[in-house]
Amino acid sequence: MTRSARTLSRRARRRAASASAALAALLLATPAAAHAVPLQATGAHTVAFAVKPGSGVPIAAVTVFNRTTWQAYALGGNTRTTLAPGSYVAVATAATGSAGYLIVRTFNVSTAAQTVTFDPSAAKNVVLHTDDTAAERTGIRATLGTGSSGTVSAPVARDLRVTPFSVPGLSLAVHEMQQRVGSSQASPTPYVYDLEHVWKDTLPSTTTLKWNRTQLGAESVVVHGPGTRAPTLLNSTSWAPDQLSAPVTGAGKFTWYASPKAHLIGRLESGTGGYALGYYDNPVGRTETLTVGTAPVQPSRGYTTLSGNVLTSDENLPGDQTGAYQSDFAQLSESTVLTQGDRTWTAGDRQRLTTENSRTGPRSSPSSTPWSPPPPRTGCPRAPRTSGGSGPIRPAVRPHP
Repeated sequence: MTRSARTLSRRARRRAASASAALAALLLATPAAAHAVPLQATGAHTVAFAVKPGSGVPIAAVTVFNRTTWQAYALGGNTRTTLAPGSYVAVATAATGSAGYLIVRTFNVSTAAQTVTFDPSAAKNVVLHTDDTAAERTGIRATLGTGSSGTVSAPVARDLRVTPFSVPGLSLAVHEMQQRVGSSQASPTPYVYDLEHVWKDTLPSTTTLKWNRTQLGAESVVVHGPGTRAPTLLNSTSWAPDQLSAPVTGAGKFTWYASPKAHLIGRLESGTGGYALGYYDNPVGRTETLTVGTAPVQPSRGYTTLSGNVLTSDENLPGDQTGAYQSDFAQLSESTVLTQGDRTWTAGDRQRLTTENSRTGPRSSPSSTPWSPPPPRTGCPRAPRTSGGSGPIRPAVRPHP
C-alpha cells in the first residue's frame, strides 16, 4: 500500500470516528431534550404559603382556587402543596383579637417552586350599616368563593377584614344584623336591621356600605306568644351558610328591616318552639304586617290514608289562623276528631286513629261507611309572595303558648 493510500485510509477512519461520535452524541442528547420539554409544560411545582413577618396574625387555613377550572384545594393547616402551572387565587383565614380575616392573594405557577406571602395589613374592615346611630352590631358573617365549586367562611368574630380583590368569578357575600343599643332578652329591641350585600368579581378598597332607613324594606311583626318575659330570638339566615340572631319580644310587636334585594330567611325561636317567617321579599319603602301565633293552631293540608281499621294522618306542620306554621310540636296540644255528618267515628292522637266509635257516636265500620278527608281549612299556610302589594301573608314561624 502506498503512503498516499495509507494517508487516505487514516483520514477515512478519522472521519468515520468523528461521524460516529457525533451520532452517538445526538442519540444520547435527543431523549434528554425530549423529556425536558414536557416537564416544563405540565409538571407540578411546590408552592409554600406564609404570612408577612411581623404581622402578628397567624394563618389558620388556606384554600386555593384554580382560576381556569375553579377547582378548590382545601389545605387546612398545611403550608405547602404542589400545583400544576396555571393561574390561582389563594384565600387564607385568620383570627386575632376581635377581628376575623379573609386574606386574598393571586399568583401564577410557572416553572419553579415559590412562596406565596399573605399580608393581613392589606385587609380592609367590612361594614354594612344604616343612618341609625342608636343601632349596634349583633353579628357579622361572610363567605368568599365561586358559589359553585366551593366557598371559604370567615372566622366568627365581632369585626370582619377582607383583602380587596379583582378576580372575575370570585364573590364575597356579607350578612350583618343590628339592634338598638342596650337591647337584651329582658329589654328586647323594638327593631332589627338585617343587612346583606354581595360583591361580585371585585371588592373595592372602600368596603363600607350605608343605607338610610327609607331605603330599606320593612315588615312589622306582630307576635302572639308566651309573654313578654319569654326569651325570644329572631334568627336570620342568608344565602351564605350562616345564622345571625337578635333578641325580640315574645309578645308584642317589632319591626324587621332588610337591605334592598336581600335573600334572607327569618325564624322566631322561643324555648323549644318556633315559627318560620319565610323569605324576606318586601319592596323598599313599604311596611307590611306579619302576624304569628294567632290561635287556634291546627294541622294544615296533608294526606290521610285508611288501611283496614287503621287511619294514618300525614299532615304538614300545624299552622295558625294567619298562615304561620309551627315548626316544633313541643308547645302544642293536639287531638283529632273524625266525623261524617253528625256521626263521630273516633278521636285521639292525630298520627294513628283506629276506626272505633267514640262515646259520642254510634258504632260503625269503615267498610260500610267510606271516609274522605275534609276540604282544606281557609287558614292553611300559603306560598310565599313573589312580589309586593296586597296578598296573603307568607308562612311564618313563632312560639305558641
